[in-house]
Amino acid sequence: MSAITIRQLEIFVQIVELGSFRRSAEQIGISQVTISDHIQSLEQQLGYRLFERRPGAPAQVTPAGQKIYTRALRILSELSAMEWEFSADRKGAARRRLTMATPDFVIRDLQGKLDQFRNDNPQINMNICLEALSYEDISQRLNNNIIDIAYILAVDDPGLFPSQFISYEPLAIYTSPNHPLAQKTEVSTTDLMDYRTIRLGPHGHARAAVDEAMARCGLGQIETALESDGYGLVLNALQQTNCFACMYAGKPGEQLPHNHFIRLPINFPLPPLQLREAFSARGAQDPAILNLSQMVREWVAQPQ
Repeated sequence: MSAITIRQLEIFVQIVELGSFRRSAEQIGISQVTISDHIQSLEQQLGYRLFERRPGAPAQVTPAGQKIYTRALRILSELSAMEWEFSADRKGAARRRLTMATPDFVIRDLQGKLDQFRNDNPQINMNICLEALSYEDISQRLNNNIIDIAYILAVDDPGLFPSQFISYEPLAIYTSPNHPLAQKTEVSTTDLMDYRTIRLGPHGHARAAVDEAMARCGLGQIETALESDGYGLVLNALQQTNCFACMYAGKPGEQLPHNHFIRLPINFPLPPLQLREAFSARGAQDPAILNLSQMVREWVAQPQ
């Protein structure tokens, strides 16, 4: 039996996140038949069915596929980190480690800038922490210099550690195009009370921030259908159910993976989240980390 390839895992993760074999093929630039062949081969190697396939229906992840998706994300993240750690300095010189904790949406758009930072600072081994951390976890790791710089989401200053406001990140309510509310011209909190919501996993600070925003507009007691930190699993569940999700709305014109869902025209104010920046004591004095901070701030300030 042939070994599982990185390419297979990358394609599998992309299908989960896009919710479609066709869209994945279009984005990669290969045929849908080739995409299907990769997935069928991966299923044979793992011994599990990853998607429920129905003609004309979106790709629905199976329970086994959900677990494998989470593991695949970790594997691909570790491979990326290993490549940077060992390829930049093959002579074996010691490299200083820099750890940045951040919500994953920051990384999605900032990847080019981070690559530039790594190329400009070959003496630094940059580690990106995408782990779902609570405010308390972040505070402890900053205090112990385990994290050098952190980007957090909050409705207000969480107050557990010094942090600076960078920007507002708007939220919106999304459903699938087939949701009963998708055709309404105005949606109220009362309308949403009849449906369950999809939330982030229970342990991260981003979940606490979104929950607080929903609570402030009267949606705090909505029943939860699914909790997951896997972005692809959230989108897949949103496509398959009559649930809704409160998600990052982006700036005008910004292309997001969930743009093909319906953004409901709500008639109530939904508080935006604040993107805030925090440093460890060591990070606040490090010129390289301060330079990284400036790059992030310049990216945030750019018009879309």
